[in-house]
Amino acid sequence: LQQNRTLQREAEDMKREVAEAKRDLSQYLMEAASIVYENDLLRGIANVRPEQLNLQDFKLKEKVTAARAVAMQKQLEREVAELEEERVQLKRRVRQMSELAAERVSLLHNLQP
Repeated sequence: LQQNRTLQREAEDMKREVAEAKRDLSQYLMEAASIVYENDLLRGIANVRPEQLNLQDFKLKEKVTAARAVAMQKQLEREVAELEEERVQLKRRVRQMSELAAERVSLLHNLQP
């Protein structure tokens, strides 16, 4: 008896879930139909036939552009890293030269370092 009630509750829950899924699907289908209608309307206004536009070309161009942007970003990051390393080396070199200059000044003036 208890198992029967549990199965009935599960069946009712499943029916509710199916009803919700059907409502969601219906909503998505209405939105898709609206988008298709809008697309057809805009094509009509722009006087563009469906065969005039190749969406695959647009998608491919978008992918190529995105790939170029990623490659450019990586290249710029490498350049930044190289410039940062060069900056650190130059900073170290300036310190060395200032120490050397201070040492020479002290030697020229017979000062103790």
